[in-house]
Amino acid sequence: NEPLSPNQLELATMLGSLLRERVQDLAAASAVYERLDASSQLPEDGLATLARHYRTSNRHEDLVRILMVRSRALGDAGDLERRAEVDRRIGELLDGPLRRPHHAAPYFLDA
Repeated sequence: NEPLSPNQLELATMLGSLLRERVQDLAAASAVYERLDASSQLPEDGLATLARHYRTSNRHEDLVRILMVRSRALGDAGDLERRAEVDRRIGELLDGPLRRPHHAAPYFLDA
């Protein structure tokens, strides 16, 4: 997907925030944030919203993908303690609901 213009990005971010906070429609807010994610323009609060939506919807594969994004961002920021927590959660999802323990091992070792 093509990146949104600065005005489109601002409007989409505001819409996602309003849907999440005022309307309290996590699914609708997530749809907005999924579009921003597809164009690599997902804001931090959008990442948290998607993670919450994927967790409550049992969309484990999508949750792992979003948590991997979060893990990289925390690593880039030098927040190794929080990155280890996220990596541990990725490992738990891979080992548990996704039944891919062979993929989970590196996340437990890195955490």
